[in-house]
Amino acid sequence: MGRHVPYSERQRGDLVFYYQPGTHTIWYVAIYLGHNRVIESWPPRVMVQPIVNGQRNVIAGIKRPFI
Repeated sequence: MGRHVPYSERQRGDLVFYYQPGTHTIWYVAIYLGHNRVIESWPPRVMVQPIVNGQRNVIAGIKRPFI
């Protein structure tokens, strides 16, 4: 669900989907906070990270769940 939006039009609250290189399987989702930052849960912590970082750097797409 949700509407696909271009990376350049991302907004606070959008979902950021990451995929696994090689398999192209979606393996992680974070919430965009603005200013190129996302909030993510990687148990046992909740963290604010750059949208592209060493752990999650291949973005499959952006979706807007609330229109």
